[in-house]
Amino acid sequence: RKNMTERRSEKKPREAKVTFEGLVTEALPNGMFRIRLENDTIILGYISGKIWSSSILVY
Repeated sequence: RKNMTERRSEKKPREAKVTFEGLVTEALPNGMFRIRLENDTIILGYISGKIWSSSILVY
């Protein structure tokens, strides 16, 4: 049985981050966007973190 400090020090391995470039094709409500990637895949993106909390709006 492990104590609390040992449990906190155990970290899960991080997942690899993937970066794509794309074009915002449509601005949707609540800080969401429809984005077309270079390979013509369309995804739904959203604003998060400090950008969302500081209420920066992109038009």
